[in-house]
Formats: sequence, structure tokens, C-alpha cells
Amino acid sequence: MSFYDKTVLGLGLSFNYGIDSNCIIEFLSSYENFKTKSKFDNLDYSVLKGILLGSILVEMKKGLILPKILFSSLTELRKNNNIIITKSDKGNKIVIMDKNDYLTKMNDLLADRNTYRPIRSNPLKTLQADFNRELKEILLNNDELYSKFKAYLPSLPYMYGLPKCHKQGVPCRPIISTVGSVTYRLSQWLAKHLSSYVGGISHSHIKNSEDFVNKIKNFNLTEKKLVSFDVVSLFTNVPVEDTLQILERYFGRRTDTLPLGRNIFVKLLKLALSQNTFVFNNNYYVQLKGLSMGNPLSPVLANLFMENFEINLLPTILDVSVPW
Repeated sequence: MSFYDKTVLGLGLSFNYGIDSNCIIEFLSSYENFKTKSKFDNLDYSVLKGILLGSILVEMKKGLILPKILFSSLTELRKNNNIIITKSDKGNKIVIMDKNDYLTKMNDLLADRNTYRPIRSNPLKTLQADFNRELKEILLNNDELYSKFKAYLPSLPYMYGLPKCHKQGVPCRPIISTVGSVTYRLSQWLAKHLSSYVGGISHSHIKNSEDFVNKIKNFNLTEKKLVSFDVVSLFTNVPVEDTLQILERYFGRRTDTLPLGRNIFVKLLKLALSQNTFVFNNNYYVQLKGLSMGNPLSPVLANLFMENFEINLLPTILDVSVPW
């Protein structure tokens, strides 16, 4: 790898090298395709086109900020089909992997038939139709929310792996990106309203490292040890039905109200978690159990499950003198 290759990668995966005139052609082509296929009511397409095109022109006026030699290196790196350029699971470092090695690691994960099952074809159209139908049934008298969450031109979730450089053998953490998927907007909204519940079941929940320091700074830890526990593949091992039952019980202990009736809210939760299909390397799969990392709901539900686990199981195995 040349000095210029390393330099351009050192700018980070979020670096934006600017927009050239080819983007205008690509935009106009994509826009016309969108206009033909979309079914939005009361949408002024000419106004939408003007807004989007104006944004692109503003960016173009800023000019390219990447030197030609670095732009050339970036182009060559993108053409190299033998490597995968991604970020590490921790530390936000750039990682370059041999593509065959990457695919082998990911396919080994997908070979777990207790967690994943291959399917023959792209189920997106069926998923969209089923979701919109069930959403309409649940929100029968709430046209505003139905319009907000109805799936328009969705994409199928896709899996990718983040290499765990800090672990021997550099395994990959499977992420299923649900951005733009059938359930994405609904999941975001549900997660937002559930986030305040995290930390309410167990007093041991911590927000960040500063919160952790504040909680233990006054403990007398003489002749005691600090021990941490780790759950292997937490998200895929969270029992979804059990977690929803925990959540329903917890709803009854809260004094604040949900944005919808409890029964409707739970139905929406089940709907958002019912679609677990994704694509990897042009092959289609369904996740059979647990939560997927990449779904906005997953961190919230995983935290709530672990909080309930802590208050019910840990007291039976830990000494009563454990301070926290």
C-alpha cells in the first residue's frame, strides 16, 4: 500500500471529498425513477426537485478539497475487489481485510442454523405489503401515525461485519443495518419512547464511565475485587417474548403514560420486531431468534432484559456483602 493510499484512508471513512458534475446526472436519473415509481399524494415534485438540486449545487460551489493524487488513490482503492475497507468494532479505526477472509468469517456466522436460515428470494414486496396491512389494522383510528410509519419505497436490511481487532483471530461482529427498511421509522419512534425506561428496573444500570465512577467512588472496596461479566452474543440471545412480558409488567409500575394505549403500543412493538429478513453478499436470510444489532429497538430491549436478569438472578449467586 502506497503512502498516498495510507494518507487518504487516514482521513477517515466519514471524509467527504466533494461533489462533481457527474452527481447532477446521477441525481436527475434517480429523481425521474423515483417520480415514476412513487405514489405520494399531494406532493409537488417540481418543488422537491428544486430543493434537492439546490442543495447539490451549494455543495458543488464549495469545490473539491481532495488533491488529485489522493483522489486517484481513493479511486483505485474503490476499484480493488479483493479487499474490504471498513471500521473496527472498537476504537473507530480503519481496517483493511482480504475479501475472501472477510466472507469466510461472515459465512461461518451465518452457518449457525439456530440463529439464521437462508431463504430463496427477496421478500421485500411481501414484507412491505404485510407490514402496511397490519399497521393499518393496529392504527385503525389513527391516520396520522399510520401515514407516519407506512412503508414507502423501503429497502431490505443488509448485514455487514465489524472486525474485532482486539480479539484473537479477529472475528467479526454482525451488524444488520435497518436504515430505510420497512420497520425502521416505527422502530425509531418506539425506541425513543422506551428509552426513559432504561435504568428504571435495576439500580446497577450505568449511563457512561462518568456515571460509573460517581456510583462507586464512595464504596469501601478494601479486601474486595472488581469483577465484570460479559454476555456472549447478547443481542441474538435476548429472548424477545420474555423481554416483551417484562416490559408489559413494568408498564404497570410506571406513573407516566405511553403515547398510545398499552395494548396498541405492545402490538406495534411486536410488529416492529416481526420482520427479521436481511441480505448478505446477494443471499437472503432470516434471523430466527433474538435481536439484531442495527435495529433501533435492540439496545433498549437488551438493556431492559439484562436489568431484569440482574435483579432476579444475581442476588441468588452473589454474597450479600457485595456493595453494588
